[in-house]
Amino acid sequence: MRGLAGIVVASWLVAPAAGLAAPLRERFGAATVDFSAGTVSVEGAAAGDLHAPGAAVARVRAERLARAVAARRLAEALTRVPAARLGCPAGAPEAAQIEAAAARAPATIEWSSDGSVALTLAIPLGELLPGAGPEAAASDGSRAGRVVEDPGASPTWFGAAAGRCTTAPRYFHTVADAREALGDRARPAPGAAGSKAGAPGALPAIVGVVIGAPRPAAAPKRGAR
Repeated sequence: MRGLAGIVVASWLVAPAAGLAAPLRERFGAATVDFSAGTVSVEGAAAGDLHAPGAAVARVRAERLARAVAARRLAEALTRVPAARLGCPAGAPEAAQIEAAAARAPATIEWSSDGSVALTLAIPLGELLPGAGPEAAASDGSRAGRVVEDPGASPTWFGAAAGRCTTAPRYFHTVADAREALGDRARPAPGAAGSKAGAPGALPAIVGVVIGAPRPAAAPKRGAR
């Protein structure tokens, strides 16, 4: 895919086999963003300490180092993401925030008998929201989902509202994928056109359908404490 000024900034990954929900993924250097899951994956590896008292101790140290390696690779990848693709007026998160998110992120880990570790982190994008902490990702389940119809459309890592950085919606190829992932009914997005000329029922790019949008809180009943 070509980004600003015709520069190739990312590549779409191959969708899974037919019959499975096709997550909308994109690679940015060493990092891969799953816009359907709202996560970014990055790999790290570290050798075991040959002077450790045992393989178990070596693995603990190696995992810590591997997470640090993954954090550095993610920070490097973020420097190559155009501002328009970040989608946040504050820019990319600071190195300390990336390191903290990498230290606590879920990981798929391969252990070696000598204590070496190779892992892949899956960091919620909400935890990388500039200036935010781990609580930012806690509300990801209530975020809106959006269907991307236009192959040239470019989802962003983060969102923006009133000049502030916010979590981005989760993006999907189809309404069915969004329903499967979010388990909620689809409804037209506010202000969406609903269809394209000459294509009845088609969805506008990015903002065509909102899935699982947060519902307004119910007004308290009179007399309720």
